[in-house]
Amino acid sequence: MKAAGKRQKGSRGEKEVERLLDGARMHGAWLKARRVPLSGAMKDAGFGGDVLLRACLHGPDTTCNCPEEKIEVKRRAQGFKRIDAWLADNFAVVYRSDRNEWCITLRLTDWAEPGEK
Repeated sequence: MKAAGKRQKGSRGEKEVERLLDGARMHGAWLKARRVPLSGAMKDAGFGGDVLLRACLHGPDTTCNCPEEKIEVKRRAQGFKRIDAWLADNFAVVYRSDRNEWCITLRLTDWAEPGEK
């Protein structure tokens, strides 16, 4: 795939994650998601992540000073086969590399309830 095609594929993935998360609910909080413009080009300037996510307890339409968390979005044609196989019959996969923190992978729809848009 050419560079322009890779950028377009990444951009489509980021926009899809933004649409899925913006307005969704998680543990009683409303989620506000926004894509970082030029996310790939901005990493050297200190703006990491592809999507910024804010969880607000005050309501979906309020302005809130809650901190934004960075989300990195990755798409691969078949690069996650093993994780997909592990998730097939399980709610989540918890894993850790030597001398690193524990991580968890689960389906986005199991993590956050879809919003009412």
